[in-house]
Amino acid sequence: MARALTDAVARGDTGYAHGDAYAEALSRFAAGRWGWEGLDPAALDEAFRRATAGGARAVFLLCNPHNPTGVAHSADELAEATALAERYGVRVVADEIHAPLVAAGARHVPYLSVPGAERGFSLMSASKGWNLAGAKAHRRVRRGRPLARRAARRARREPRPARHAAGRAAARGPGPAFGTGGAGHARLNLATSPEILAEAVRRIADAVR
Repeated sequence: MARALTDAVARGDTGYAHGDAYAEALSRFAAGRWGWEGLDPAALDEAFRRATAGGARAVFLLCNPHNPTGVAHSADELAEATALAERYGVRVVADEIHAPLVAAGARHVPYLSVPGAERGFSLMSASKGWNLAGAKAHRRVRRGRPLARRAARRARREPRPARHAAGRAAARGPGPAFGTGGAGHARLNLATSPEILAEAVRRIADAVR
């Protein structure tokens, strides 16, 4: 194992290939396997019709630019997809995390810049373009305004012990988010002083009495 890892590092074979070869290979695969070369209005029309049959609600997760093929959707393609979504009452959520990484010669068109996209959302992050995945930071945007996560709204969905454990450098979360065994529990991640930790535990105790 050690030798295999050492050899891989020496060859530089430790991740995705540089350049456009990776995206181009996957683009050819998608075209050959599914005939996919970009947004297909006819396929979207059929998918939206089925998804909303009987009054059901639906969301279209749009990868813009597309990962992993690297396809950068044009303004006209996005506008047509948006019009179809509006016709069927489908909410569009655009994953635009790879926007800074479009191939040479391609241009990223922000989804919210497309006419009719007022009801849509855009998801953005520096994690891909600037290799900051460890920061665990992202932004959700509707046209003209960011959507901040409201602590109070989030707290109403958490078990009571999780709500009362807040403290500086002591992050809390609902137990079920970490598996079925977490039901009825709260998880506490800490990097703080014994005094703050003791206060967090005291609040938990007060909450469950």
